[in-house]
Amino acid sequence: MNDIKEIEKFLMQEIDINNKNTFIYKLHYEAVFEKDKFDLLLNRSSYLIEYYENNGKTNNSMEIIKGIIVLFEHTLFLFYCNQVPSDSYKILNYKEALSEEIITDYYLIIRNITEKALKN
Repeated sequence: MNDIKEIEKFLMQEIDINNKNTFIYKLHYEAVFEKDKFDLLLNRSSYLIEYYENNGKTNNSMEIIKGIIVLFEHTLFLFYCNQVPSDSYKILNYKEALSEEIITDYYLIIRNITEKALKN
């Protein structure tokens, strides 16, 4: 995971909601939560933000930071929509992949990552 260019490339692809292979596309359009991919997104985002803090930004860093913040924000929004009884959006595999406790844990991780990213 030390290749920053590979991590940036991965994240640039993942923040593209029009790419049918991305986590956010599947969550938004297909209502499927891919836990393993989301965990990978969190890990790589955290690693990259820490890299930027310690080593400085790259040519793509601002676009990536903005993209991951929007991705995480929309993910949290869809978690919220799933919980609203009157909302038609429901995560199809919610019971298998998520719970209130897991969402709280994700929120705290996202908060930590975005707080560091915004300080950059």
